[in-house]
Amino acid sequence: MKKLSKWRSPEKWWTGGIVPVDVGETLRIVPYWEDRGPGSERHDVIIDPGASFGAGNHPTTIIALRLLEETLNNLANFSGKISLFDIGTGTGVLAIAAKILGCDFVAACDTDPCAIHLAQRNTDLNSKLYPKSKLEISYFVGEVSVAPSTFDIVIANLAAPVLVRLKYDLICRSGSYLILSGIPDSMFELVEKTFLNSGMREEQTFSLNEWNGFIFKSC
Repeated sequence: MKKLSKWRSPEKWWTGGIVPVDVGETLRIVPYWEDRGPGSERHDVIIDPGASFGAGNHPTTIIALRLLEETLNNLANFSGKISLFDIGTGTGVLAIAAKILGCDFVAACDTDPCAIHLAQRNTDLNSKLYPKSKLEISYFVGEVSVAPSTFDIVIANLAAPVLVRLKYDLICRSGSYLILSGIPDSMFELVEKTFLNSGMREEQTFSLNEWNGFIFKSC
């Protein structure tokens, strides 16, 4: 019998080597084709990466998730309902993680309709693990400027020049915390100065593989 060629091995050659990854203290990003395996104390976030949006394992996404986890820890004693706005949601991984971690209201936007479609698919995938009501997320196509109100947390994992360009929209919608990721080492100081000079207070930074993120807080 003729042997199968290497590209047709039973291994998932088409996944590009994407595997589950633990993030921070409580999360695990799991591509949708992987078996979830034995029970874990971590919260699984199931992601279909789609054609080009990534599987949640890029350093900038990991940075954003770790800073989100830290921010929610800071709000552990907050007595009100926590709202979050995810700008440039892509696969929806940040919005979904925010709901799983306890945010009461989450909205997310992207200028690409395909991204919103994929984010909703990923939300539906995760609803099989968590109560559907827990994963109610308001997705919409559009820019950050479309959002009519402020949020306790605004999170944006975007290219650094876009973060700088959108600084006023980001700050205006941030009622308390602003989480930024997507910042290479070469633009760290520019982004830092941009938001400090705009009246924000730097709470924390996190770096991974030449990428950086910030938690800023409204003064």
